[in-house]
Amino acid sequence: MVLTRMSFLPEDNKSAVMEYRCINTCYSRIEQSVFKGDFEEAKRTTRDLHNSIREIERLHERQKKLDRKAEFVRIMAARGIHIELVVRSS
Repeated sequence: MVLTRMSFLPEDNKSAVMEYRCINTCYSRIEQSVFKGDFEEAKRTTRDLHNSIREIERLHERQKKLDRKAEFVRIMAARGIHIELVVRSS
């Protein structure tokens, strides 16, 4: 899967771009640290990398959750069920 702007909620795009840039920076830092023999720095940076990957995944999951809800509403509407009425009567 390729991540694009559509992979995130509009309000999360800025954070997603920031995390993507952090991931790329971490790649470079890890490579440089290993080249220099600074394995402790490389390990610390892998933790940063993991945190950024987890965050970008969380942001992507928020969009997927909204997409699933929208699909559910579309299916219900196609069946003639007005979701607004179901929500109000609950």
